[in-house]
Amino acid sequence: MVTFTFDDGFQSIYDYARTMLDAVGMKPTLYIVTNFLGEPDYMTTAQTLEMSRNGYEIGAHTRNHENLTQLSVSRLQEEILGSKNDLLALGITPVSTFAYPFGEYNNQVVQAVKDAGFLSARSVHSGFNDKNADPFLLMDQHVESHVTADQIKIWINKAVAEKKWLI
Repeated sequence: MVTFTFDDGFQSIYDYARTMLDAVGMKPTLYIVTNFLGEPDYMTTAQTLEMSRNGYEIGAHTRNHENLTQLSVSRLQEEILGSKNDLLALGITPVSTFAYPFGEYNNQVVQAVKDAGFLSARSVHSGFNDKNADPFLLMDQHVESHVTADQIKIWINKAVAEKKWLI
């Protein structure tokens, strides 16, 4: 299984990725930083709602994209649960998945994500997931500008061969 995800809610997702993904019938998960909606270089609330209505999963990625391991308990809850509630208040439902900003987490952060009612969470630690993977410590293969299409094909082929989940 291959899942595509996009973090932060950049405008380029709406302007470019959406068209390409829709053309091949793929619906990724978008992890939205809720206080960035409508800011320069980020999608608007209306664009995010449109993508949600068109089958894109919308997940939470905090309110302000802070390193959660450095926050007090109350700020941690405000960032995690607050972002989920922001998305729910927009009419996006369900909001069941979370991505850790910078991929950073510790036991307290993971517990706060669980307590907020999320079903899973993704880091940016490189790897593949199998049926025994902790749903709150999911790994990905991060695609940055230096990653080639051939590298992505290698990852997909490895996931298929080893019966793994590639995010």
